[in-house]
Amino acid sequence: MLSPTVALADDDADPAPAIALMENFESGDIYLGTLAPCRRPENRFSDQGQVYRMGRLAGSMTVFPPPLTRSLELVPPSKECIDPGQPYTPDGTERAELWERQKDRLPFGTDVWYGFSMYIGGEVSSTDGNRLVIGQWKEAGGGSPIMAQRFKNRTFFITVEQDAPTPGDSCRILVAYQSEPPPMADSSDGNDQPCMKDIVVERFDYLPNPFDSWTDMIYHFRPSPEGYGIAEVWAGGKLIARASGRIGYANPPLPIQYFKFGPYRNPASYATTAYLDAFRRGSSYEEVALGGAHQVMPVEISRNEEDGGKPAADRPVTPAAAPAPVPAAPETAKP
Repeated sequence: MLSPTVALADDDADPAPAIALMENFESGDIYLGTLAPCRRPENRFSDQGQVYRMGRLAGSMTVFPPPLTRSLELVPPSKECIDPGQPYTPDGTERAELWERQKDRLPFGTDVWYGFSMYIGGEVSSTDGNRLVIGQWKEAGGGSPIMAQRFKNRTFFITVEQDAPTPGDSCRILVAYQSEPPPMADSSDGNDQPCMKDIVVERFDYLPNPFDSWTDMIYHFRPSPEGYGIAEVWAGGKLIARASGRIGYANPPLPIQYFKFGPYRNPASYATTAYLDAFRRGSSYEEVALGGAHQVMPVEISRNEEDGGKPAADRPVTPAAAPAPVPAAPETAKP
């Protein structure tokens, strides 16, 4: 595996946090868990026993329409859910998210695996086109997620981002999606123009429907603006998609990456709930997987003498055994 692309630490600096994290939501108090709830007037969190994947409890995150008696702009979040690379700036969005705690956030460029089970309930419109993100990986600095689980009109899709050719703009790249037609172009910048560069996207299957049922997700993720990034996605034990190459933004204010999970949306008139269970962060597929006969093992992608030291986007990647590939939309897998 590649070494993380992070700056060398001073001798007096705190040691890097351990990669391994686990949260099963069995304590009965979600506020004392591994992941920190970001309290705001429009949300509610709980360890509840009505909807769960394993054990007897699971975490629930519900976002409601904004309260009439208090403006969201006047309520700062807790210290655990502030991006250390940028001051808190209220934006009028609605959120009910669990964040990795400050002490557990990783150096930017860390090669890491995530596994969790999710269930999306409550109301999510199939017609209003409202922006909804439930699960995202951030780079300190306040920009768009460098990888995100997105939903539009009750359709699930996954994106990664990189710097766009226009300075200060970002390029959003479609990695996987639930059904035809695709929810967006293969890539799009702030002017809705194709923008992906130095990245290869491979699709092997469609994402499952995560509404009103449990879906087991596994991610292998390493951001790298230099072109050595990886984003691999499994759902229900199947390899769904892989992006390899340039992922993330260059020159973040702080070299930190972190994960958060829960509904994040533009204002809506209905409540939405996301449930999370069996959360794992680790160093390998086996460390974060729930297990199952149909799981597909990952392909190791690294820079070595055999491939001439080329970045992942500049050499072929051999897929693991997987279902028949999804037909590629225009531009897919073009550097």
